[in-house]
Amino acid sequence: MKIDLDLIQHKFAYFGEDKNYELYDIKYVFYPVYKCVANCIFKESEELTRIESEILKILKILKENHLANLKSITCLDKDVLNTILAELTFKGYLDEFLTLSNKAKDYLNDIKSKKITEKDLCLVFDGVLGDILEVSESDIRLENKIQKDTIEIMPKNKSRPRNECLNEIFKDDKTLKQNIFESLKSFGGVLDGEIYQINELNSIGKFYQKHLCCFYKNQESEEKIIALSIQSDELKADENISRMFDELIDQKNFNVRENQASKENSEKFQKYTSSINFEEGLMIDECSHGKYLKYSLNNAKKDIYIQSPWVRAVVLKEYLNDFKNALSKGVNIHIKYGIEKRNRHDKESIDNEGLTIFNELIQEYKNFKIYQDNSHEKILICDDDYIITGSFNWLSYKHNDGNERKESSMISKNKDSIIQKIKEFK
Repeated sequence: MKIDLDLIQHKFAYFGEDKNYELYDIKYVFYPVYKCVANCIFKESEELTRIESEILKILKILKENHLANLKSITCLDKDVLNTILAELTFKGYLDEFLTLSNKAKDYLNDIKSKKITEKDLCLVFDGVLGDILEVSESDIRLENKIQKDTIEIMPKNKSRPRNECLNEIFKDDKTLKQNIFESLKSFGGVLDGEIYQINELNSIGKFYQKHLCCFYKNQESEEKIIALSIQSDELKADENISRMFDELIDQKNFNVRENQASKENSEKFQKYTSSINFEEGLMIDECSHGKYLKYSLNNAKKDIYIQSPWVRAVVLKEYLNDFKNALSKGVNIHIKYGIEKRNRHDKESIDNEGLTIFNELIQEYKNFKIYQDNSHEKILICDDDYIITGSFNWLSYKHNDGNERKESSMISKNKDSIIQKIKEFK
């Protein structure tokens, strides 16, 4: 799949709906996994559990005082043992005197002939968390080398499966063999038969899963990640991987191996702050307009001037708290909107809900002023410090999935131009 970085920057400019987290970098992340071949013994699935089967075998040998002897041999709690015996009776394997039925005798005769098969399975272990991620009867293809300009996550030694450690504690206070047993049972739909024994692990090696990730931060320098699915033509977030990476960050387990890409990413993270570049003549891309508007509303000392031909409530609501905070601090906000309709198909300059929001702000704040005009200009002025002009509709365009388009504006600090445009608002 060909990666369109411009599309990613537009589509994933923010972390979901949280506008406090802004995209600062896009990198491939190589996540460590361990692949091995497990030599396993499988047996055809039995109708009874192993403990039920063993109890039938014991009862076949016992001659008298069944219950007392059975309890002594199995060391089971009385209630547990009675429950198992009741279940066997219900299934028709025992009569009321704990005597084996013909069904039980046939079962015990057949159990010896259950088909036993030896099978090699390919297992993939998470190199950080230790979980089994994949199980297959054929080889699983994975990356064996990291690419340049990518970030490599460091594995944890305790998550590496070792043949000599099959009977040692591996994860969640369980041995490696227990973890494999439980994982293979959870993959029951993939495998035929019941896992009976794990003989050994072979061909153990470190590999990688490759993920394309968007990195975000907020003003408190907290970091989040969205991992993107790159397996199909549709570019979308991989929720499971994103959630895992996010948890690793929270747990301080997102440890990267030092390389040039990780250094650059770290430097970007350190330099990427809430301050915004107001260099004369700087071009602003579509994804950045929102943060310039937000910054202006939060940092203006006297006046904000916004000209937008169209106004939509969905955009006003996104910045409504910022508007109110600025107005509460005594900042004068001047909004000019409107453009003449050329035909009946043209959209209205302002929607009904947007007009309601304007009227409510006028009633609540004397320093909120609106003007109607007939202009296609799009302007943002903060005090007399800077003016931003371009193609972006400040109060009507909301970036979202399926609504990506090229927009740009330019910053100017020319005092004469700023003063002239301010005059046109009055």
